[in-house]
Amino acid sequence: MADHHGVRQADAHEHGSHSLEIAMEKNEVLMVYKGPIADFHDVEDLIENPSESSAKKLLGKLVKVNAEAKCVPEHAHLSVKSIEKDHDDHEGHKKHHDHHSNEHHEHEKHHGHDKHHDDDQHATEGGHKDVILEAHLECQDIKALKQISANAFETLDELQSLDVDLVTDQGAQEFLLNRNNTVIAF
Repeated sequence: MADHHGVRQADAHEHGSHSLEIAMEKNEVLMVYKGPIADFHDVEDLIENPSESSAKKLLGKLVKVNAEAKCVPEHAHLSVKSIEKDHDDHEGHKKHHDHHSNEHHEHEKHHGHDKHHDDDQHATEGGHKDVILEAHLECQDIKALKQISANAFETLDELQSLDVDLVTDQGAQEFLLNRNNTVIAF
């Protein structure tokens, strides 16, 4: 439905273009940073074996909150997700087949349907992968939080634009950052 009304697609996969969603409430800041894995070759060591420690290090390389707010990452999670244009169609198709009788299931095996729907194979088929970094920051003085800098432009050579959605108790704002404009001020 969003596509019919001209709203941008959140899962768009365009090299050099990343997204950052930020939600602020009380003394918490939640962030979700997303971009194509091909753009992260400069920090490959941090995404090869995702851990909370590597996620926090990557967060520090991608964004910086002004120091006066005294924000520290409480939790961070880093993942790499395969992006397939018709992945949802395949999942729905598989669920539909799972409800058929055993006799039909044997028919599927005979025709190779089970192999086609094997999740491990599907995840490694051709397609794109995105790096997704989720972080939860606790701030001692959230009122002092006046800006967030996109260090990602210094860290990732391939990054050309960063689409930012910011939600606070005062409403929602959108920003489009680039190499000449790297600060979200509010």
